[in-house]
Amino acid sequence: MRIDALSQRFSRLGELAVARARAVIDQAFSRFENGSMVPVSSVCRAIVDCVNKTAPTSEAPTQFKMIRTSNIRDGRVDLTDCFSVEREVFVEWNRRGAPRPGDILLTREAPLGQVGMLLSESPVFLGQRIMLYRADERHMRRELLLFNLLASHMDRQFRLLGAGALHEHMRVGDGLKLRVHCPPRLQQDALVDEIKGGRDESMRLARLADRQIALLAERRQSLITAAVTGQFDVSTASGRNVTTGIDSGTGA
Repeated sequence: MRIDALSQRFSRLGELAVARARAVIDQAFSRFENGSMVPVSSVCRAIVDCVNKTAPTSEAPTQFKMIRTSNIRDGRVDLTDCFSVEREVFVEWNRRGAPRPGDILLTREAPLGQVGMLLSESPVFLGQRIMLYRADERHMRRELLLFNLLASHMDRQFRLLGAGALHEHMRVGDGLKLRVHCPPRLQQDALVDEIKGGRDESMRLARLADRQIALLAERRQSLITAAVTGQFDVSTASGRNVTTGIDSGTGA
């Protein structure tokens, strides 16, 4: 089916865009020597681990949301699909420190190494297997901390620290030992602007590919439903008109 072939192409496009976004970060950091690397704990005001037990959720929606590992991806924290809890649970699970806008969240397991910056002011708390890093802006901009955790040099550290027979995971103590590039503070604004400019365009393309994959999945399901109900002959399905919004001149 043409829809499946298109989905595979958009999936590949998304992968290439994410890889290019990482290449932008790696290129920027390549100018610095290993001597510029310091323990992440030295550039953070706070590092908080989650409460490592399952929070009881609420059947009815509330304003208090639990961030799960699935909400953290490619530098973002997406709160559109979160479990709700009661206020008492929210307060108890935030006893170590409540997340704030600008905090960087890292998944320690399932999977290891997904990173995102929290931007929302909604009342949230950390679900299991998540660590929070709050940059000390006197030493490092929060965006630069995010880019460090998204870079290839961090991925190599995750692979060295990851342990576990079935799933890679990182211990809390090791999360304090991660090393990050920390150039002089006066250089950081220009460095952040440089990385952000190149990375944002690549991630825009990756998100566009994700949206198209979702549209294709909806189209595929509608075709299957129509075929099952006898609304048309399945042999005539072409999968046309499902790439609305893609600029034909856009390249990977």
